[in-house]
Amino acid sequence: TLRVGDDVVAGQYYGRVRAMFDEHGESLEEAGPSTPVQILGLGGVPDAGELFAAVDDSDIAKSIAEERAGRNRSKELAESTKVSLDDLMAQMQEDTPEEVRLIVKADVQGSLQAVVQAFKGLSTDKVRVNIIQTGVGTISESEVMLAHTSDAVIFGFNVQADTKSQSIAEQNDVQIQSHRIIYEALDELRVIMTSKLPPILQEKVLGHAEVRDTF
Repeated sequence: TLRVGDDVVAGQYYGRVRAMFDEHGESLEEAGPSTPVQILGLGGVPDAGELFAAVDDSDIAKSIAEERAGRNRSKELAESTKVSLDDLMAQMQEDTPEEVRLIVKADVQGSLQAVVQAFKGLSTDKVRVNIIQTGVGTISESEVMLAHTSDAVIFGFNVQADTKSQSIAEQNDVQIQSHRIIYEALDELRVIMTSKLPPILQEKVLGHAEVRDTF
């Protein structure tokens, strides 16, 4: 049985149950087996499929979460590819592709992962998609300022910017794209990527003239 005030951990995030609500939005003090609830109090949004557990105290929850976060960081570092000197020289000789920087926000973690993967799949040898930050929830002022300083576009999937963030975005010419259908978001990103491509210059002969004399 989960109760308000329990210390909990899910994935690499921990916290204390501040409040619980059932599927109708009614407040609950405790939830028995097979009872779906929404809780407030976790320090972040865990990945979809992570196990959720209550523990004896906050110190245990913090220790478990920090250990898992450390393992995740080690895994990410191990998966990063090592670049040799020859690779660097080859990259320097190649034409550097144009880059579209993105900040991606979504309503839930599952949607965020799907959108990020779809966006990354649009990268080409001429225009690369660089996602500099992702997150779950409303588009914040700090993300608008990050987009301004890094020349990035903000994509929101099923989320919007609040009034103040929208105002700051307009003042700083930050582009915010909000969509509810992933295909529309992909189409919008393709348009942005196309605008990064250099124009194709073509010469079209309209006719010929001969100068017979000057006066």
